Amino acid sequence: MKAIMRVIVFVGPAIAPVSQVCLQRLAATLVEVCRNPRNPSFNHYLFESVAALIRHGTAANPASVTQYEQALFPAFELVLQQDVQEFHPYVFQVFSQLIELRPAPLPQIYLQIFPPLLSPMFWERSGNVPALVRLLQAYLTKAGDEVVAGGHLVAVLGVFQKLIASRAHDHEGFYIINAIVESLPLQAYVQYLPSIWTLMFQRLSGSKTPKFCRFFCVFLALFVCKYGAAATAEQLDKVQAGIIYMLLQQVWLPTVPSIEGTDEEKLVTVAGVKLITELPGFSATGAQAALWAAVRKGLVDKVSGGGAAGAAQQEEEEADFEEMQGYSAAYARLANASKVERPVLAEIADSKKFVQEALARVGA
Repeated sequence: MKAIMRVIVFVGPAIAPVSQVCLQRLAATLVEVCRNPRNPSFNHYLFESVAALIRHGTAANPASVTQYEQALFPAFELVLQQDVQEFHPYVFQVFSQLIELRPAPLPQIYLQIFPPLLSPMFWERSGNVPALVRLLQAYLTKAGDEVVAGGHLVAVLGVFQKLIASRAHDHEGFYIINAIVESLPLQAYVQYLPSIWTLMFQRLSGSKTPKFCRFFCVFLALFVCKYGAAATAEQLDKVQAGIIYMLLQQVWLPTVPSIEGTDEEKLVTVAGVKLITELPGFSATGAQAALWAAVRKGLVDKVSGGGAAGAAQQEEEEADFEEMQGYSAAYARLANASKVERPVLAEIADSKKFVQEALARVGA
């Protein structure tokens, strides 16, 4: 099975003419192993083969995604109905891959699948969490309006609340709330924002960690970049007047220097510009002059420092599954179903230039 996966990857999009034959056989094999999933390595490479086939087959013919769905959905339905726990993380990853490849709107079948995904039964198994979070992100991106119209946003926020309370999974909670901010209009969730902020502040005051602070700062930066510094302060004031200055002093300034990753650094630097130029009453001569100067200095240091961007991001084409320890229903990432990230702040081609020009205007 590992050899089959490697052949599909090696051949690439040229697999398209025989992809349906391969798909039918792989789907039939999946149904067989559902009866007795006793060989973890075989099962892993079976799903890697399916993911590779989807990846390269749809690259050659994007419209063929429908054929993949028709062939795989009966097998996936069997996995979920029979509660084959070992396969849940794999099925959720392939579902995500298929949704990400599809243009909106999604077919009705996907909307029918969505409500059961919020069942606590799935989320109680930690091996499911990364795959389910990615699946929720895919739904929010491609069917955000349908999620809201179907009355499912409260349940999605319930998942966010559960994850953000966990030190092991709090970053997964931020992935969900980031997807909500990126994909939904503010009026869809503005009524829940005070509760969302409060949940974050409870962690910051009670059991914050460096990881939590980094993800919080990236979320705050995302909100500032999308809605502006003034609107962000207005929403935060509904929880506690002037709390944005406390957050800048106690969380933003100590944390931003340690934030790495191309997208994350772009968000915090662009947000930093908006904070020192758009926040009413926040200036070099106002009541918060010392804090303003510190935020500006931190921004200059961040832009001039550079170097570490993306250091923590690694792409591996093929993880050797035999080296993974403790396999049961644990999460095993499918390399061939890896997520294609959307560009962050695509309208700003060069964030460093954007920041430098803004700082020059502030200096003038």
